[in-house]
Amino acid sequence: LVITGTREWADYAVQAEITPHLAQACGIAARVQGLRRYYALLLAPNGQLRLIKVLHTEQVLAETDFAWELEQTYPLKLEVEANRLRAFVAEQLVFDVVDADAPLLSGGIALVVEDGRCGTHAVQVAPLA
Repeated sequence: LVITGTREWADYAVQAEITPHLAQACGIAARVQGLRRYYALLLAPNGQLRLIKVLHTEQVLAETDFAWELEQTYPLKLEVEANRLRAFVAEQLVFDVVDADAPLLSGGIALVVEDGRCGTHAVQVAPLA
């Protein structure tokens, strides 16, 4: 994780164009409170797109087939509002989930990469309108 922000950040959107380079998984994270407390939208192994919650252990909140490829760029966006999470790829809503089980309600943002590397040019964070 590459983390920035503060514990006081609550309801916002984080977005970035992510390009996986030899990565097992990569994406963006919100409500980051450390290495083992966050939500993430990931380009995951075996052609999956996953919305996960890490609260000491990893829990898959939503998952779908998504045939992503190395060296291709994917615009990812994750909105967090109270205990509701909305995930987008290229401005298309993919997941709309309510986390009713000990939700993370504040925290910073991060870039996530597992076993490899990924690239991005900019990460944008904005309050929800």
